Amino acid sequence: MRLKDLLDEANIQNAQPKERGSYYVLITASDNYRVLFSWNELYSSPIGEQVYLIFEKNGREITGDGKFVLISAADKIISPWHIRWVKTIEVGKLQANP
Repeated sequence: MRLKDLLDEANIQNAQPKERGSYYVLITASDNYRVLFSWNELYSSPIGEQVYLIFEKNGREITGDGKFVLISAADKIISPWHIRWVKTIEVGKLQANP
């Protein structure tokens, strides 16, 4: 499943279209390794079309890498946006400077 499809199913509301650049998606693994995407990377660039949350492999539940694995098939190097043992997916908004 694409990560952005999962986010769509969660029905996350952005108050104003101009605020989309303030939102981020933080994925954390059980060992606290983290991957960060901007909202615009996922929704306004080709990257978002190839970021997947994997639940199964060859029709079977994933076990060796946790229940969920996140990959970005658009990466030139595999490891930066590849997470095994996905623990949390958090959507947040950057706070404005005072």
